Amino acid sequence: MMTASKNSLTQKAVSLLLLIGAIFGPAVCVADNVQPVYLEIEEFKPDTLRVVWKVPLNQKIPAHVRPKFPKTFIATSPKSRVQVPRAQIEKWTMVCGGQALAGSTIGISGLEETTTDALVRIQLVDGSLHRMVLRPTKTQAVVPARETSGSLRVNPLEDSFLAATPWLYVVFFMVAYLLSLTPNARKRGVLLCAIALIAGSFSGHALGSRIDSGELWGARNLTETETKRVLQGLLLNTYRAFILENDDEVYAVLSRSVAGDFIEQVYLQNRETFRTGASKGTLSIIDRLDIKSIESMTHRHNGTINVVVNWDAYGTVKHLDHIHYRCNTYKAGVTLIPVNDYWKISKVELRDESRVV
Repeated sequence: MMTASKNSLTQKAVSLLLLIGAIFGPAVCVADNVQPVYLEIEEFKPDTLRVVWKVPLNQKIPAHVRPKFPKTFIATSPKSRVQVPRAQIEKWTMVCGGQALAGSTIGISGLEETTTDALVRIQLVDGSLHRMVLRPTKTQAVVPARETSGSLRVNPLEDSFLAATPWLYVVFFMVAYLLSLTPNARKRGVLLCAIALIAGSFSGHALGSRIDSGELWGARNLTETETKRVLQGLLLNTYRAFILENDDEVYAVLSRSVAGDFIEQVYLQNRETFRTGASKGTLSIIDRLDIKSIESMTHRHNGTINVVVNWDAYGTVKHLDHIHYRCNTYKAGVTLIPVNDYWKISKVELRDESRVV
């Protein structure tokens, strides 16, 4: 029994360590001297966009290589320009002229004259995220509509009771209570009263379960949207722990995201990754993490939540004499458990990973 338990723990730890290694390994190993241009479009309110255009300075990209929008899209603010080490960044706002961003064609004019790619990140007003890669052979693409998640799995009790509205539970409770007081209920004896009271207790339990008094990060049943926010915070916190130098700080940061026996294994992997990077003069920094979609989500009776999630990680890989911008995409099964009223990661099974740029 002890051996089986240790083997199970080892498998879980290895799964988590493989994910942590995957986060940083590919970015370092495949680094080259070609950096993509970067276009970010945020639809922060209907018909209105924020645009960020970033061009690396060491690529000798012609000045006429620019984002291309539909004719109805019009800039409403002057372009603010700032030069950072090895890149120039422009920002401005636009209106869409009544044309929806979803379904529109976005491109990079002049990209066909270069040897670089363009990484495009788009956030629609409904919060959905999309990532596209344009290339010299494909300089434009259509912005997709909101991505729909896979069917979320919940246990039968949640599906039958928790999915109904609170007012419906109130009706069930009142009907059950009134039936228990009728003369017929008294004449027919205890059985009918017992059935009515049991029905009332189920309705009362379900009604109480619908009340969410905790905060988002508190350990309670989460919606799909809330789960995305929790996962984004926990994963991003774990990523960024890998750039810290002080051992105590690293352990403290990891303990906010990783639960139980996994902290020690992740911490040791963290220190090994940091030492390896330092010896090669390499440092990976995550700038942004997007939870793209949740394919499935299962609430367990013990309070844990199992999800299959897809996310993108954007970051820079810094070498001694140059910097690369990278985007990797991942798919993993993640288990969240409540620890002292907060959610933490207890298990990760990496299912797929690939480099985008």
